[in-house]
Amino acid sequence: MLTKTFLTTLPEPVKYSDTGADILYHLDENRVADLPVVEGDELIGSVRDSDVYSMSDPDQSLKSQKITLPRDFVCEYQHAFDVVKSMVSSGLAVLPVVNEHEKYCGCITVQRILPFLAGLMSVHEPGAIIVLQIS
Repeated sequence: MLTKTFLTTLPEPVKYSDTGADILYHLDENRVADLPVVEGDELIGSVRDSDVYSMSDPDQSLKSQKITLPRDFVCEYQHAFDVVKSMVSSGLAVLPVVNEHEKYCGCITVQRILPFLAGLMSVHEPGAIIVLQIS
């Protein structure tokens, strides 16, 4: 399955010009610890709640704070396994997705990818695990 299968536009990304207080509001409203940051349709990176808490002045824009934002993302044509790998390695719960021109398309949340993983592991089917030991 390709990444674009799981693509969603919610939660909406925050703007690079948003203040720390605005970002905290969006994080709390969506009940997430991180959100993509965009300027127009360009992905700047992802902001975490810890980044906002470390701001010297939360009433100033994210852009003026000079915070280094991790730019972890997947492309819309990558496989779902790449999404899981990127989410685990980056620690992001909301992973940005870009197109071939690296323009922001949307995101993938943990809640969108978990049912796919559950289907792969057949967790909805009855069964058992057999452990074999060979000497």
